[in-house]
Amino acid sequence: MARHRSRVSEADAGRRLDALVAALPAVKTRALAERLVRDGAVLVDGEQRPKSYRLEGGEELEVELPEPTVLRASDEPLDESLIVVDCWTDA
Repeated sequence: MARHRSRVSEADAGRRLDALVAALPAVKTRALAERLVRDGAVLVDGEQRPKSYRLEGGEELEVELPEPTVLRASDEPLDESLIVVDCWTDA
């Protein structure tokens, strides 16, 4: 597992812990951030905090990042029961 360490900026003072963790490029989603906080993979000044913890600025943030999931194509043959739906829009 990779580890992210940083100091919380003064600009992030007052921000919720889960929102700050979700903003990390390796996390990207609030759901993953909440799970990391819940599972104890996020420490603020070496201590676990709830996801709603309001940061003060200047704290040391440490996040244990999960390994990325690698998706692989299946070797299963396709048959006539497969339906492909194109939902792509330029809206």
